[in-house]
Amino acid sequence: MKKLISMLLVVVMVLSLAACGAPAATPTTTEATADVAMQYITPEDAKAKLNDEGYVFFDLRKAEDSSKTTVPGAQAWDMDAAKEGDAEAGKATMTKATQGLDKNIILVCYSGKRYAQATTNALSAIGYDMSKVYTLEGGFKAWSEKFPELCVAPEAAETVEATETVAADEMSDTVKALYEQFDEAMLKQLGTLPEAGSSDVKVGAVIISLTNAFWSNMKDCYEAAGEELGIKVDVQTGTTEGDTASQLDVLMTMADMDYDVIIVSPIDGTNLIPGIVKCNKNGIKVINLGPGVDIAALEEAGGHLDAKITVEFTEQGDKVAKDMMARLPDGGKVAVLAGLAGAGQSEGRTKGFVDAIATDSKYELVTVQNCDWDATLAYDATKALIAENPDLKGIFCCNDTMALAAVEALAAEGKSDVYVYGVDFTNDAREAIIAGTMTGSMSYSSARYTKAALQMAMKLHEGYVFDSFVYLPLTLVNVDNVANLNGWK
Repeated sequence: MKKLISMLLVVVMVLSLAACGAPAATPTTTEATADVAMQYITPEDAKAKLNDEGYVFFDLRKAEDSSKTTVPGAQAWDMDAAKEGDAEAGKATMTKATQGLDKNIILVCYSGKRYAQATTNALSAIGYDMSKVYTLEGGFKAWSEKFPELCVAPEAAETVEATETVAADEMSDTVKALYEQFDEAMLKQLGTLPEAGSSDVKVGAVIISLTNAFWSNMKDCYEAAGEELGIKVDVQTGTTEGDTASQLDVLMTMADMDYDVIIVSPIDGTNLIPGIVKCNKNGIKVINLGPGVDIAALEEAGGHLDAKITVEFTEQGDKVAKDMMARLPDGGKVAVLAGLAGAGQSEGRTKGFVDAIATDSKYELVTVQNCDWDATLAYDATKALIAENPDLKGIFCCNDTMALAAVEALAAEGKSDVYVYGVDFTNDAREAIIAGTMTGSMSYSSARYTKAALQMAMKLHEGYVFDSFVYLPLTLVNVDNVANLNGWK
């Protein structure tokens, strides 16, 4: 009993000392602080923000991982030290990352947990507006599973800028000859071309989507050509390849601004018509580049184009079909994976291919399937095609994104005897053709294309009237000639 009383007295004394402010024992480890609550964004919603200038992606993974593959346009900020408990290192990194930044931030870590949590804590600690901070749900793991086509090497965004520095003597003779042919064709169609620094024209350009490597490259080419010609170029885009409404919203806004000329590349033939009509009313000249505007529908709406520069889309499909047929002298089953239904470039490419195949009964067209320019849809369609037609011999995809997905699906099925063609000759397609997994891709020089369009804008600004459309010469890159195209851009 005495022992129990003594023990109780000791406990009471300890509690009394603590209450009176007796110093607490010094902790041996850093005291943990409560985690700041994270708000999440789904991969699908994050994808829609890729082209939104109000958003920026931070890849928080270790540098050794983010340097291999990441979200398009993401900034790499290695937060491994912060994840391991070094809060000061985390704050220092985020202070540098957010200097002068006032945008929504999407945090990308491995699985949407510890790296993102450490970064959220750091951003809160340095006073960043936490209503603008989102964590990618499921992290890069979920992103790569849902959008394998949107997992890119960080240096991919710098490819165009790097290729602009290729010296003339580094170009192959083939490329030099192709450029000469292009320049001759433009001179014949456009007449005397304006020189750099000779115009004060302000140009806007509305392209389709930066989620597509071709259009991302076109944006870079527009900007490089504008710098070369000494004119201002502002390139805008909708959110995704199929979002016709957001692309129109962009043009409607630009039509109220002080552009002299706007170059438009519509998602389909009619979606930009209200914006073009508005440009007409506001005195802004309009050039249609690439995918065609439905002229009859535009005229019915009271609008017009001032110029158009494009390619013969049917010729693209025709060239692919003839190359494929030459590689399949005994005939066989072939298929088309088309883009968006109603998109002029998809319809034209498909028609050119189908019409050429129809000239020889040895070839059987088993399907034309719209895959909306989407890699996942193309991948699934290819697997279904092989299941239904194990003896399939060739696939024409109306862009390289779908072609590369088809290659991946064929590899998954152990098929290596199917010829696969795409369009756009993107960097990934180039590598696939070199490797022999893709057979070919239709191409034209994006650098020359955008420069010619800007020179047309300069001529319009000077009062020149175009009385006919301008067409680019086309090149089919395949396994036979790809090695000769060094310097092509």
